[in-house]
Amino acid sequence: MAKDWLKNAVVLLEQEGVGGVGGPVISRRKGAYLSKTLLDVISTFLASAGSTLFARHSSVVEVKNIPSCNAVYRKETVEKVGLYSKDLRFCEDVDLNYRIRKSGYRLLYSSDVVVEHDWKARTFGSLFRFMFGYGAGRAVASRKYHYLFSLFYAVPSIALFGLFSLLLLSFICGGIFPYVLGFLVCSYGILVLISACLVAHQFRDRKMAVLAPAAYVITHVGYAIGFIWGLIKRDM
Repeated sequence: MAKDWLKNAVVLLEQEGVGGVGGPVISRRKGAYLSKTLLDVISTFLASAGSTLFARHSSVVEVKNIPSCNAVYRKETVEKVGLYSKDLRFCEDVDLNYRIRKSGYRLLYSSDVVVEHDWKARTFGSLFRFMFGYGAGRAVASRKYHYLFSLFYAVPSIALFGLFSLLLLSFICGGIFPYVLGFLVCSYGILVLISACLVAHQFRDRKMAVLAPAAYVITHVGYAIGFIWGLIKRDM
């Protein structure tokens, strides 16, 4: 973590009504190139839909969640709302942050509160496993605590199910279904390519334009399958 991590966090914690402070989680500078690149790609909106776990806001903003891998809370806040739920293996920080906001406190994200993280995803395969677990964990937490569920979290799974259904209908019925499927797949592909070029420009790395498309697809499919698995699996 940055040497002034705690100092910068405390300054914000001293503000009225602030219950917790977090910030960006970046890959270790000496880490593997692919691991760092994948994390940079995941930080874009197309990959993570603004999730604070991967976000790279450039200033201080109020957020709904701060990830436990980079978070500082006021003692009085935690004493009031309680600790992490023992019933949750995943998304325990989402639940804690929900209870903090429900109690009237604010959560702040600051670009100056930085933590370097040795991220698990070092290959495309490990990225898929990470996103599968992330999606499954989100689904399990939503199933156990309904107030944590949002239809927004299910969008990738709904999209994947819809495309699979269109694929089956294309083989069985033909007609307009192959054209609809082709249009949606092409639209998604164009969106991915545009975002890949933008992220390559943002991080000034031409190689990302080649790696990003695969990272986007793996991220979306891994999360979507994981979310479905988390909804149907009994114990996790």
